[in-house]
Amino acid sequence: MLRRLRTRMALLNAAISGAILLAMASVALNVSEGMIAAQYERDLQQNASAMVGAVQGAKANMSIQFASGYSVFVSSGKEAQLISTTGVHDETLVAAITKTQDVLAEKLGRMKSTDSVRQDDALMTQRFFVTTDAAGARNSGVLFFEQRMIYGFPNLLIEAHPKAYRVSASVAVGEPEQQVLVLQDRTDELAAVAGLRWLFGACVLGGLVLTGFASLYLSTRSIRPVEQSLKQQRAFVAAASHELRTPVAAVRANAEVLVDAPLGDFTPHLRAITQESIRMSHLVSDLMDLARADTGELQVRDETVDAAEIMRRAATLLEPLANQKNHTLEIFGESVFCRADSERLCQVLVILLDNAIRYTQEGGWIRLSAAREGAQVCIKVEDDGPGILNEYKEKVFERFVRLDASRPSDGSGLGLSIADQLTRQMHGTLTLTDTPEGGCSFRMHLRTAK
Repeated sequence: MLRRLRTRMALLNAAISGAILLAMASVALNVSEGMIAAQYERDLQQNASAMVGAVQGAKANMSIQFASGYSVFVSSGKEAQLISTTGVHDETLVAAITKTQDVLAEKLGRMKSTDSVRQDDALMTQRFFVTTDAAGARNSGVLFFEQRMIYGFPNLLIEAHPKAYRVSASVAVGEPEQQVLVLQDRTDELAAVAGLRWLFGACVLGGLVLTGFASLYLSTRSIRPVEQSLKQQRAFVAAASHELRTPVAAVRANAEVLVDAPLGDFTPHLRAITQESIRMSHLVSDLMDLARADTGELQVRDETVDAAEIMRRAATLLEPLANQKNHTLEIFGESVFCRADSERLCQVLVILLDNAIRYTQEGGWIRLSAAREGAQVCIKVEDDGPGILNEYKEKVFERFVRLDASRPSDGSGLGLSIADQLTRQMHGTLTLTDTPEGGCSFRMHLRTAK
């Protein structure tokens, strides 16, 4: 029980600490990724205007070179110019430019269709021209006026496998339409983000492992005083049970001797003393079994036994008690061999049969059966008694538990707990379900003998 409690506490602490660690790591990772993206965005905006100015102001046959990872594309009508550090014929870059133009066309179409262009969305420009005559003289006073809408898209993310680009675009709407694209290769940025994610993942994984060990250590430390107290309690119960056996046996022996003596009216009292002595003797024996099971001193053999034979032995022991209440005691099943301790298995079946006889109404039936189920042997003890509510089915295996105080019983509330402990010692399981008639069906699963 304490081992399970320690494990549950460790898992709970690890789950809570791990959830907090994951939440903090997720927030920190998002912030870090945002900071990296913002830095590359600032670099793009700082370099975009300088690159565009250099391209537009370059003279013929002038060589222009940009920082690594940047490209500039300028188009006006049918004329286009591309300057890239990776080369003009880079298919990936050309695909990125094509995708960017498609995105721009979609955005401009949506803006024009909604007719919701605001002062912040576009910049109105004016360009003035003067004419000259054939002699080259300037004709002052003859002035032409042009105005354009220039739309800016500072941060477009474009995927062009196997690369990705961040694009700063500006489009001057008019005849002809002009586009200026500054493309930033995101290879270094994505590599930095991937490295950051790996780093955070490794840190989180290491933190979860350390949290698990720390939780296990702290839960062990916190349970240690309780464990020590329970050890002392178990030792006391074992010692007290051992010491009580002798006086109880003496009282019972003397009472049995006096029952046969000619004491007249005292005979009923002596019989009561004998019955209570027997009951106390059973209680002391149960306490000793539980104390030994808790301290790991309960000896259980691992041998091949015939489940059908053990069922017949247990039924023979309790047949007189069943006859007193006119119960029908039935045994089904041929020889089925399993791995268990024959004496302990018989003890478990006696407990289950005694429980069924005790709570089944007079004239009812009790059935024992055994059959192989896959790699296990299932032994059933069923009755047509009143049954147990679903919410109480797990509690019946707890110590000193009585589900209904109004039900007549002279038991101590330890029988089913001992049966469950012994079944676990034999590497089996004991469960409780309902029969079709509404009674109880105890199912004990044990290992099949090879």
